[in-house]
Amino acid sequence: LPTSREDYAARLGALIRSFGPNLRKVVFSRTTCGRIAPDTIVEKACKYFARFPEALCFLYYTPSTGFWLGASPELLLKSESGGRFSTMALAGTRLADGDGPWDKKNSEEHAYVVDFIETAFRDAGLIPETGDRATLRFGRIEHLCTRISAKGDDSAFRNLLERLDPTPALCGTPRDAARDAISRFEAHKRGCYGGYIEFRMPCSETREAYVNLRCARIDRDGHWCAFSGGGIIESSVVDDEWLESERKAEALVSILEDRQ
Repeated sequence: LPTSREDYAARLGALIRSFGPNLRKVVFSRTTCGRIAPDTIVEKACKYFARFPEALCFLYYTPSTGFWLGASPELLLKSESGGRFSTMALAGTRLADGDGPWDKKNSEEHAYVVDFIETAFRDAGLIPETGDRATLRFGRIEHLCTRISAKGDDSAFRNLLERLDPTPALCGTPRDAARDAISRFEAHKRGCYGGYIEFRMPCSETREAYVNLRCARIDRDGHWCAFSGGGIIESSVVDDEWLESERKAEALVSILEDRQ
């Protein structure tokens, strides 16, 4: 079922009131739902993919979860020959309509993710190399992005991947407390949303994993639900978060609803 604005406001308000020393950030999501003709799934996927050629574009099916259509800008982990690992902290969102400084809320949210990834690298025995904070555009919105890399043994890929998933950009911090808050306050099951897609490049030692987001689940009858979320901290404003989640889903929803 789609998330109504009233239900979203009530649940998110309760979540924000639950913040304290043991809960600093939670990624709270909602759904937008509808129906398409099942035989148009591939056509709509191609339209969506054409808008985001720099993203990992995916359409896959599992018997237990249905079709998943998405275009993810978020690299969870990449491993290249020679033991070079790279990832990104992608958190903080605003409309892509200016070059001004990022506000305190988004900067704080982003810093949580950077700190988490650096710690995960160190815990895996790697020395993180953190790049400068930059801005990454995705359609009409943009995100704060910091690229982080390290040199290590190729065998560290699985260990590091398990330490990174899920980052505070998809779950929150501290992780266990954020997971508990998500289970208590979200009204829907996430399914594959927020998980990751891992693959190897053909004829290459490169391995990559991308976060499963900017996505929709579609069943065999054409019923779909698009997922979108945002990082919530104690100073978050409910109306602002609703607008952010709407903007994140806008590109995909407009194609599914034949508005583009």
